[in-house]
Amino acid sequence: MAPPLYDDSKYRCCCFHVEKAAYFIGFIGAVLNLIGALGYFLQRQWGQGGGAILSALLYILVLVAYHKRNPSFYLPFLVLKAIALVLYFLSILFLLVVFFVMPDWYVDRVRNEWIRNWPPGETYNEGDFKLSFRLWTGLLILMTAVITAVEAVFWCIIHKAYNYMKETE
Repeated sequence: MAPPLYDDSKYRCCCFHVEKAAYFIGFIGAVLNLIGALGYFLQRQWGQGGGAILSALLYILVLVAYHKRNPSFYLPFLVLKAIALVLYFLSILFLLVVFFVMPDWYVDRVRNEWIRNWPPGETYNEGDFKLSFRLWTGLLILMTAVITAVEAVFWCIIHKAYNYMKETE
């Protein structure tokens, strides 16, 4: 028999109970991070691959929490993803400053990298660089904001699953 809180609307999300939603998020997150890790390792990007493996382990712990009915397995995910959300937010603030202020120290660094990778025989145009710089920075802000929003929703759902499991222990 389901616990009395199971049908409580505060423990529902997207027509699912938060435990089922957290399980689905854990499964999809683990699979996508493992695929991402494989891609990073094939490109010899060991740091990003290790980060993807760590993230996959956090999502796997969400699955373990569901199967073992132990809310403490949610805690590593909740703590580390909360830190990640703060860092994402700080990244967005930094990128907004770069987008609007265009600090010389940062722009010069990007410009030097741009020129170093410039195709031989083509002329360099400062106006094209500044336009491209702003477009890419704007795109990076947008992508980071979307990732932050998705991660925040996942965090909230898993936090609700944690609270539910704590209450029904």
